[in-house]
Amino acid sequence: YSKLFYLNFCPGFYNNTFDHSIFDQWIKEFKELIVKYDIKKDSFRYLGKMFAFSLPDSDGIIPVVSIRKFIEEENDEELNREFFIAVLNKRGVFTPDQGVSERALANRFLEMSNILKENYPVCSKIYKWISDDYFGKSEFERKIDEL
Repeated sequence: YSKLFYLNFCPGFYNNTFDHSIFDQWIKEFKELIVKYDIKKDSFRYLGKMFAFSLPDSDGIIPVVSIRKFIEEENDEELNREFFIAVLNKRGVFTPDQGVSERALANRFLEMSNILKENYPVCSKIYKWISDDYFGKSEFERKIDEL
């Protein structure tokens, strides 16, 4: 069960192509297992992490539309929070640059949030959280540099 945390893939992808039927079947079986083993509370956070490894859809935004729809339908707090954290963590190691990189990322995620707002309000909200986080980090980096 705890091994789920180390999965760095997104269900439904095979050879860099997303297959909606594979995703739907994977989710169906996943939900059956979490009911069978009574582990829903923690299991959706693993989905959030895995969904962060989605390739972008044709609009250039991750995750693909099928996953966005799932996030909207479930609107699960753990899933949403873990997706947020995993997207931030995917950035990895970076070199401080007075907050310039963070501001650019904040603007990009804000743009994505605005694009998704009408059709995917939950996903839009998550991208707004990411944008706000990067704006905060940008300000912090700028102020540190001024010291």
